[in-house]
Amino acid sequence: MKLQKTKINVRDTEKIATRLAIIEKGCQARLFDMTRIEQAIKKAEIQLSNFGIATKYQIGCQIELCTEKLPNAYRGRAEGTEVRLERFPTGWFVTHIHRVSCLRAAYGRSVLEELFLSDTAKRAIPSIIDL
Repeated sequence: MKLQKTKINVRDTEKIATRLAIIEKGCQARLFDMTRIEQAIKKAEIQLSNFGIATKYQIGCQIELCTEKLPNAYRGRAEGTEVRLERFPTGWFVTHIHRVSCLRAAYGRSVLEELFLSDTAKRAIPSIIDL
């Protein structure tokens, strides 16, 4: 499946909901919950602040809201919705929304948010020597 890149401000919930409705049309399981976006942003901003990264250096950081992993015993092919957010100078934006095949793990795993730091953000982390 080809990824369709978008750029929707996270404050524009109507556009995100419309895009999700198009992507998840006909799907009944492993649908995306919109509240995850706000929770993931709060969690990421806390992590970035704990790293000591100033807001101006957070540009380019990404959050990937992954779908759940299924238990190894699960038979059949399952898909879930994944969303990727990216930090721009004006705030967080949804850049990808797509359905992917769920991975498998022992006993399964619940949903996951992963924070990816940009090169600029990595360089902005204060080292122990600087303190």
